Amino acid sequence: MKNLILALATLGVVGFSLAACGDSTKGDEKNDCEKYAELAEEAMDAACAPMDVSCCICKCWKEGKDYDTQAVDCTCVDFTPPAEICEGTLLEEAQDCLADETACKSDITNMITMACPQS
Repeated sequence: MKNLILALATLGVVGFSLAACGDSTKGDEKNDCEKYAELAEEAMDAACAPMDVSCCICKCWKEGKDYDTQAVDCTCVDFTPPAEICEGTLLEEAQDCLADETACKSDITNMITMACPQS
């Protein structure tokens, strides 16, 4: 789960997970990466709802963008998802999250709270 949180923090949830939606889908059925993407997006929406613009992660999230972790100030950038399909480590992390959705959502919320404590 720690790898998942690190990946979320550095790649951004939407870009990371939307890129993962691919080859493992059977028909109209959602693959585990797509299911994870939906769960992570819900968790990010909920975690960022009470945050103001002082929280860079949430500011960018609400604008539909990722944040530039290398920037000194809060710089929002377009998502640049990795060119991966739903397999290997990405699939394992998605399945780990889906195995305990409550804990996974809690981890995402905790990541936001630690990065942007409310005053």
